[in-house]
Amino acid sequence: MGRMTWCALVALACAQKREVTAVAPEQVIEVVGTEYAFVTPDSVNAGRTVFRLRNTGKVLHEMIILRLRPGSSVQDLLRAREAGRSTQPFLDGGSAVLFAPPGELGDHEITVDLEPGRTYALWCQFSDSAGRPEHYTLGMFKPLHVRNGVAGAAPPDSARVVQVGATDYAFDVPDTIDAGLVRLALQNRGKQRHELSFGRLTPAVQGHQVLTDYLAGKPIDYALGDDGAVLTAPGGDPNPFYIRVRLASGERYIMLCEFADTTGAPEHVKLGMFKELVVR
Repeated sequence: MGRMTWCALVALACAQKREVTAVAPEQVIEVVGTEYAFVTPDSVNAGRTVFRLRNTGKVLHEMIILRLRPGSSVQDLLRAREAGRSTQPFLDGGSAVLFAPPGELGDHEITVDLEPGRTYALWCQFSDSAGRPEHYTLGMFKPLHVRNGVAGAAPPDSARVVQVGATDYAFDVPDTIDAGLVRLALQNRGKQRHELSFGRLTPAVQGHQVLTDYLAGKPIDYALGDDGAVLTAPGGDPNPFYIRVRLASGERYIMLCEFADTTGAPEHVKLGMFKELVVR
């Protein structure tokens, strides 16, 4: 076999191998929240996706990311809310939430491997003040369709995955965590629905002080900034979303769950679902 023929065969084999192991690039979607809408494309490609929330409005906004059951729509959610019914029958698994102060880009990100052909919903339930309408009733909701097609292999992520186990009623995670870029994953090992509400403590505020004030019914806004993130998951369910955030040495964060099993039952934080994390 001639040298040129051998080289050509090697090149072809390498090209075929690259095609088989091709890694789709990570797509970044910066969602803009305004009064009162989400500005983002109507459809996106499948695969590893990073969501960020930029608030260009004058009031605090949140972005809840929900995965809809096949055949369900955002209109189903709106009708259920208007009728005072649960939206859970239209949702598939857990959810994720980002917050952003007015005029700022939130510090946290949500990552998820978007599934081909699925529809996700973006949603804001905040209101400007007590008695004012929730933002979704003013138009702050949006369906996000994932295009059909096979997603490439997820790209390598430099973020370190930290598993947070949720039980009835505690968080299973170390007290200290190394600095750097991390992805927080929520694994609900209990029977009840749980959330991981994650926020950075302001300097000089101690976690036990926040818990004491919370149990006493006092507001704890003084202890946290306006950004942060939340993951939720039904009992026994691994949430498909991740919180991605860069942790700096010396920072402290808290985790808590404010869900209750039934109306009138105590919030889970009152049963022990509270944790302070120190960044090394």
